[in-house]
Amino acid sequence: MLWFVVRRVATSFRWLVATSVLVFSVLRLLPGDPVITSLGATPGVSEETIARLRHEAGIDRPIVTQYLSWVSAAFQGDLGKSYF
Repeated sequence: MLWFVVRRVATSFRWLVATSVLVFSVLRLLPGDPVITSLGATPGVSEETIARLRHEAGIDRPIVTQYLSWVSAAFQGDLGKSYF
């Protein structure tokens, strides 16, 4: 019985990791830039401002770092900032 429970927990953990990687990948593969989307049609935004906003959002970091940051924040209950 204990072996069954251990197998179920291990399988559930693998599915959880696979699902989180899939969701993160799909969100990153969607066309568009979240910073540009959040700015909308704001005229006169400089490239320095866009670069600063990308840095604050963390989308200028390597993809693995972004994923690990996203997962650790999700475990703490922070599911991200809405851009809308």
